[in-house]
Formats: sequence, structure tokens, C-alpha cells
Amino acid sequence: MNSRHPTLLDLYNEWRSQCLFQAKGVWPKKAQSLDNVKDKDKLIHFEKFSKTLTDTDGLIDWKLYISSLASFYCGWFGPELLNSQKSIHIYKTSINIKNVEESEDDIYAGILRSLKFIIVWCNANNIKNFDSYLFSEVTIFPPVLKHLSAGSITHYFLAIIPHIDTSLSSFPKDVVDACASDFLRKYKDLKRKVFSIKKIREISDVIKMIDALIKKGETQKTQN
Repeated sequence: MNSRHPTLLDLYNEWRSQCLFQAKGVWPKKAQSLDNVKDKDKLIHFEKFSKTLTDTDGLIDWKLYISSLASFYCGWFGPELLNSQKSIHIYKTSINIKNVEESEDDIYAGILRSLKFIIVWCNANNIKNFDSYLFSEVTIFPPVLKHLSAGSITHYFLAIIPHIDTSLSSFPKDVVDACASDFLRKYKDLKRKVFSIKKIREISDVIKMIDALIKKGETQKTQN
């Protein structure tokens, strides 16, 4: 997930790069400033999108959002579409597609990516263990729900956490409904599938393993 809040120049460059790549298969040079941008009246759409990113407190992975739209429209799309309800639906569909990993290798790779993300996030926010991550108040939304909704952690990763359905039920219902309703609806099937993987079954204590990796990352950060 791209947690750093982007500048207007970041948004413009990402939009232009993704559109051109999807249309022609090439990456353009990034603009160094907005001074020479054509159609400056369109910058208001980037400003509006930037406000949405701020208001949702990082709930949206802005790079995935823009790339999803460029992919859907096969190239160029007007920046006004950044702020449409249809675009939000396209983005959420992209996240769902990311979470539908059918092969065991894909599921396992997704779990490893999720684990790496959480370790880096915890170390950056001085979170000492997974339990503290789960119930952290660093962000307005519970981090685990925000990261699940943004696609930073996969449904399968969350399914290996013991009693995660009970833990999620302790959060405000409207937040859970917005971010994890699809996960909870599929929870039993996800859990059954992920624990059919031998590498996952061999992990004796998932939480203990995660806590050890968070601590290891924290130690490495201190040494550096």
C-alpha cells in the first residue's frame, strides 16, 4: 500500500504515466512541476481526489486506484473520473480480484507480502506486536481494516489469524461492514482453503511467529 500522502504533482504524474503505459506500453518522463501542465483547469479534479485521500485517512491505495482506472479504460481517462462513484466500484473490484488467488503458490506469496507489509508498518509506527497492531489507534480506522480494504493485506492472510472473526466483531459495525463484510462472508471457505496448504499448516503458532518477525525488524531498524 502507498501510505505516503501524495502531492498534486504525484497524482498528476501517476495519472499520466498509467494512462500512457496502458495506451502505448511506454512510461513517460515525470513532470518536475505543474507550471507547464496543459489544461490547468483540470487540476481541480486532482485537488478533489487529494481531499478524498485525506478525508479517508489512507483507506485508498492511490496508485492502485489510478492504475485500476487506466487498466479499465485501456489507457486515457479524464481526471474528472477520479472522483466518480463508478471509479470507486472499479477500484474495489480490483482489490477483490487481487484477493481471489486460486493457486497455492499465489495464496502463499500473498500471505508473505501481507506479512512483510505489516512488519514494515509496525516498525514504522512503533507497534511492538500483532495484538497491538490489531487494536492500534494510530489511525482513525482500525489499521487491519484499512489495510484489508486497501489491498495491502490479503483475505487469505487474515484467515490464518486465530479467531479473527471474533476480533473484528469488536470494531464498530459500520466500519466492519464497509471494510470487511466480503471477508467475513467468505471467512470459513477462506480458512478451509488456506489451511489446506501444507506450508501454512506447519506453522505451529501464527501470532508468535508474527511477533518474532516484528521484533526482528525493530532490532534491525535500531542497528541501522
